[in-house]
Amino acid sequence: SIRKSRVRSVPSSPMARVFGFGQLAVGLAMGTVAEALRQRVSKEVKSNSDSNNKGSSNMKHLINSEANFERLAEALCRMRGAALKLGQMLSIQDENLIPPQLAKALERVRAGADTMPHKQLFGQL
Repeated sequence: SIRKSRVRSVPSSPMARVFGFGQLAVGLAMGTVAEALRQRVSKEVKSNSDSNNKGSSNMKHLINSEANFERLAEALCRMRGAALKLGQMLSIQDENLIPPQLAKALERVRAGADTMPHKQLFGQL
């Protein structure tokens, strides 16, 4: 679903942009850990008689969780600039190039970023 854009200040200093990408990295890492724990708990709840259960999670699958894709889209909408443009370009790629869950999350990026507050906009003009 496409969300309404929010009014948020654009990160205008190099430090603010670094902080924004740092927040994204921490969020993705925490999301990956949360997905690993969720999968581990769900495996323990299932019957142990499954002979195909190898006990180890695929790291690519953990990173490519729908929640992490949503975090990425949210960060791109918040960061704007070149990061937003990259997300918008990725959103129009063939589904063979990017996972369908990522394409779905990036639809929001293509639909629009957070809007700049009027005070910041007039200050830039």
